[in-house]
This record gives sequence, C-alpha cells and structure tokens, in this order.
Amino acid sequence: MPNQFGEYDQSASEMAEIIKQFGEEGLFNIVGGCCGTTPLHIKLIKEIVTNLTPRVIPPSPRSMLLSGLEPLEINSDSLFINIGERTNVTGSAVFR
Repeated sequence: MPNQFGEYDQSASEMAEIIKQFGEEGLFNIVGGCCGTTPLHIKLIKEIVTNLTPRVIPPSPRSMLLSGLEPLEINSDSLFINIGERTNVTGSAVFR
C-alpha cells in the first residue's frame, strides 16, 4: 500500500516474507502485484510460491442461503419455511 505521500516503502524482500507467511497458512491460490510492484518483487514472489501447495477450497454446503434482517439457511434438515413479504396497500391504488 502506498504511504501518505503516494510512495511505496515496502521492499521486495519484505513483501515476499509476508506472502510466504500467507501462503504457508493456505490463504491464497493466486498472488501477484499491483502499483509499486517491481520486477524484483515478482521474482521473489515466484521463488516463494513455487514450492507452496495451493489452498484447498472447501466444499460448498448444499443449502439455500438468504439474507434479510437476519441470515437464513434452508437445507434438507429444514422444516416448513413460510416466507412473507410486507406490502403497503394504502400507498398504491393499482396495487390494492
């Protein structure tokens, strides 16, 4: 990230060390650079990630996830679910 003057203070070796920690913890599958990244940054990133195992993506749950005022998960263990919607019939003659 740039500092308050728009300059990039993090060295390539500092960035590589942080990426190494993230990679060893299995936090990413894709990594790269952005503004301020130099060819040395990319070289060190490549050296770090070459021997790391990609993150294993966990299986997605087989359920319907809804959100409103509170989250709602509907799956095969759910019983009858009644979903209603508030309406304002006084606001629209056509709707009424």
